[in-house]
Amino acid sequence: MMFYGTHIAETIIRFTKRKLLTQTKKERGTKVRNVKRLFVSVVAVAMMATFIIGITGCSQDSPMSPVTKNQSNSSGRVVQSDIGPVTILQLSQTHRESESLSKVAGTYSSEKFIKAVEGGVVTVGNNDLGYSKIVVDPNDLPEDMTISLQWASDGYCEGEFGPHGTQFNDPVKVVLSYKGADLSDIDEDDLKISYYNEDTGIWEVMGGTVDTENKEVVVYLEHFSRYAITKT
Repeated sequence: MMFYGTHIAETIIRFTKRKLLTQTKKERGTKVRNVKRLFVSVVAVAMMATFIIGITGCSQDSPMSPVTKNQSNSSGRVVQSDIGPVTILQLSQTHRESESLSKVAGTYSSEKFIKAVEGGVVTVGNNDLGYSKIVVDPNDLPEDMTISLQWASDGYCEGEFGPHGTQFNDPVKVVLSYKGADLSDIDEDDLKISYYNEDTGIWEVMGGTVDTENKEVVVYLEHFSRYAITKT
């Protein structure tokens, strides 16, 4: 904006100088002074406009202002879902700060080779965090494969189930624990399992059955991906 203001002022001066060649010395002096005043005014306005744009350009209403998709509150991380904002439960501060848990094999992740005709169970967790598991019945899997389960390794009740994208012949039972979660201001009856849709970049709320006594949510999945326990 300042560039255009200066350009306009310079154009006015060049035009006026050509006119001055046909005028008297006194008239030329008066015109020059007037043009200089106009030039100063235009530049001042351009600078003021640039300053105003600069201090308002990052306001909340500006399309260029940073957008935070994920925010945190006292009970977890707020993310966008297909029904609006939901909160992914986080582990309590005691569990988040515990270094010993991460050193125990099978606490946060585990994998197991399962034959399709036999089925099997993959389990992670401990007495403090509760136990999360994938229960594969015979012939649920399309073929023999190694099933992996990673849960709550980043301090939140979410994790990856693999192989990613695996489709089942019949829905597979999954039990996800929130025993070690921070339940401050949480109504456990509002807890749901949500799935992260990589194509849309938002979470899709699926549902599930809440067991408040054992601090678990049970759901049946048709494929493996990224899942979380969310408060709706």
